[in-house]
Amino acid sequence: MTSSTIEVEAALGGLRTALEAGGYGLSVDEVRDDGTVQLAITAGPDACEDCVMPDDMLVLMAGRALVERGLPTGEVRLRKDWVK
Repeated sequence: MTSSTIEVEAALGGLRTALEAGGYGLSVDEVRDDGTVQLAITAGPDACEDCVMPDDMLVLMAGRALVERGLPTGEVRLRKDWVK
């Protein structure tokens, strides 16, 4: 069974809210059949690039959120897109 983008988006709601408080956005780029989830973190113009959590922590938290929702997951990948 593969997770849909909508299910993954819903599972990451808490993490998204925390990132938004610091001026960041979180979106799901892709959910593959093998369970790999590609996420994108975007920083708005007022966000502090040094203030966001380390990549490994973000990946861990995203993966945990997916597992807690009972979604089958493979690798969680992260892409950062900073607005300058």
